[in-house]
Amino acid sequence: VEKKTKNNPYKVPMKIYTTMERSIQDGINTVLNNSEWYWRDDKVQSGIAVVNVQTGAISAIGAGRNRSGERTFNYATDAKRQPGSTAKPIFDYGPGIEYNNFSSYTLFNDEPWTYTNGPSVNNWDMQFHGLVTTRYALQYSRNVPALKAFQQVGPKNSQKFAYSLGLDVSLNKNSENYRQLKGGGDNVINEAYSIGGVAEGFTPLEMAAAYSGFASGGYYTEPYSVTKIEYRDTGEVEEFKPGKERVMKESTAYIMNNILESAVTSGFAGGASVAGSHVAAKTGTSNFSDDALKKYKLPSYAVNDLWTVAYTSQYSVAVWYGYESAEIGYNINGGGHKEAVTSAVMKYIPKDTKGWTMPSSVVASQVEKETVPAKLPSANTPSNMILTEYFVKGTQPTEVSERYQTLDDVTGLDAKTSGNNATLSWDYETPTVLTDAYLNKYFSQSAFGHSTNNFISARKNYNNNTLGTLGFGIYKVESDGTLTLVGFTTNKTYTYTGAGDTTLVVKAEHSKFKTNASKGSKVTFSLSGGGVGVILAMLDGGLSVEANAGNYTEAGFKYIYYGTQDITNSANITYKILDNNSELGEYSSKTEFVNKMNSLTRGKYRVKYI
Repeated sequence: VEKKTKNNPYKVPMKIYTTMERSIQDGINTVLNNSEWYWRDDKVQSGIAVVNVQTGAISAIGAGRNRSGERTFNYATDAKRQPGSTAKPIFDYGPGIEYNNFSSYTLFNDEPWTYTNGPSVNNWDMQFHGLVTTRYALQYSRNVPALKAFQQVGPKNSQKFAYSLGLDVSLNKNSENYRQLKGGGDNVINEAYSIGGVAEGFTPLEMAAAYSGFASGGYYTEPYSVTKIEYRDTGEVEEFKPGKERVMKESTAYIMNNILESAVTSGFAGGASVAGSHVAAKTGTSNFSDDALKKYKLPSYAVNDLWTVAYTSQYSVAVWYGYESAEIGYNINGGGHKEAVTSAVMKYIPKDTKGWTMPSSVVASQVEKETVPAKLPSANTPSNMILTEYFVKGTQPTEVSERYQTLDDVTGLDAKTSGNNATLSWDYETPTVLTDAYLNKYFSQSAFGHSTNNFISARKNYNNNTLGTLGFGIYKVESDGTLTLVGFTTNKTYTYTGAGDTTLVVKAEHSKFKTNASKGSKVTFSLSGGGVGVILAMLDGGLSVEANAGNYTEAGFKYIYYGTQDITNSANITYKILDNNSELGEYSSKTEFVNKMNSLTRGKYRVKYI
């Protein structure tokens, strides 16, 4: 009131109409005043701010604990603290979506990385997770992807975006670049801002208001607490109507809301999860410097500021938890205290059962994992390699990934016969996506960072272990039109032994992953079969079978010919078991033969088929 009217309400009689929502304010007071376990001790403090995202009105303020007197230090509006990872949507990914068309899929390689001026940056868990999406990077608060995003966006656009959300990031408020910031200005922030290394820090009210820009669909309104003043002596009325300004595209706000809502359901919720309510949130932690750890003799696991900024489509809530100074105390990351405070506060925020409606400027699209740029999955892409992510309309993938696409058929298929043998030959060129030249070029793209060789090695291992060897399946076309596999080879020739009129199909395929096998090329020929009285037979499964004792099964025959006559289904077979040429039994029943085999001591045996 003093700022807006230049009058002191303690001296000038007036009625003040505030934006306070009593039920929310009373709830926050209850949280701050009780003695639940989530208050680590009597000295720990918290600042809480709740803003109506549609109007900018301040709905409630949690000024701190154990306070007395009028107009004392307010931890919600006066305490500027390092924001930690709550800075990432504002300085990295928000401007990345707005200016660089990032999607929720945009990939970053989480790997050892450095600031432009040399020092390395670490993740909170001191590990690296490899290729991750923007969604994953935000869900699990990875520092390396955040820095990479900032480096792509650039400090100029990062600063411009933050300033539009009400965050004063200028180091010199009298400088020319500060006055011209909305137009771009000069760079005054550095790469440390990407992970919350902010010069002065921000208050909970500033953070709640900044995030309301996402929650509202792209609008920012400077937070306010008074709507009207009525002077008692004169009856004069003074009203205050805040200005609402669009500061980002609707698509930027929606994609960020979608990502941060998934952070609550699948990542770091920070205590923000509320059953039956659509809530988005980002957590943050700021660390002590090495000098501070030494000066105050703090343990290595001590942390300074703990944050959760949570919001619905109606309210934005910022919770800061910590100590006034390191001399008074320190936090433990993961202790659950701040999460419990946030959870208690969120119980007083009206539930949002509607959430955010996707605007026409955003497209949801399936994407095949690890594609750069993003590509659509093919009909053969395994389900565990498909994501659904959100893109600014016009930037969604339109090309289909070739990685799992159906293989080309062989060409020039020919068969040369001699007696009961047919020698097949053909031509085939290895798919481009499996060649070293392709892999070297593909994994040299900037998204893969410094790890080109690692990605090439990983892709080759995947191909070997999951797809298997690239080769050719030889299939016989049966009388009913079905195909029976008769062989697999990595060569471009194959010798088939049989009898009579035969049609074979050659398919380019992997030895393990058959889904993208080629449609197949056919060749038909006739084999003499050797004449009457000659039996030609082939076992189904090969001449050597390994089985655990008690687990033998009999595969039988692929085919049996008597001359040119197919007697596969009519031949009577006798089974004779031999051990070092000593006969162990002869059986005309397949069942009795298998039972005998499974009763034998584990070892090597011969089977003679008559």
